Amino acid sequence: MEGIQRGVRAFHELPQEEKAKWYSRDFARKVNFFSFHGDLSAATPADWRDTLSCKALQDPESFEAIPQICREEVREYMEGIDGVVMKLSELFSEALGLASDYLAGTKCFNARSMACHYFPICPEPHLTMGGTKHTDLAPPR
Repeated sequence: MEGIQRGVRAFHELPQEEKAKWYSRDFARKVNFFSFHGDLSAATPADWRDTLSCKALQDPESFEAIPQICREEVREYMEGIDGVVMKLSELFSEALGLASDYLAGTKCFNARSMACHYFPICPEPHLTMGGTKHTDLAPPR
């Protein structure tokens, strides 16, 4: 866990010019970097986060699209997750009264994606008026 946190933090702390290579709202891409700030027109405090989104991580070639500064950490993390996914697949299959390898055989657990959020420090906290409780709004994929 520390490796992925270190790698993702290293990416997000790169100079803006470096991160701009991956900036895109084209979600068909395998790797995107973007910022989310919620509804700035609302009367509620704004939440700000930067996200590095990586998709199609079941394909070894897709790792080449990930920024070099965190590529190995993402690869290691996803390899660790694969074991958890396979164990859950077996348990779900058995709970449904199926053979333990049934769901794995359907490949329904093969898709992999990862959203690496970063919540930048507010540069002028004395100008803020309130805050919100932290939650990740995106559903698990």
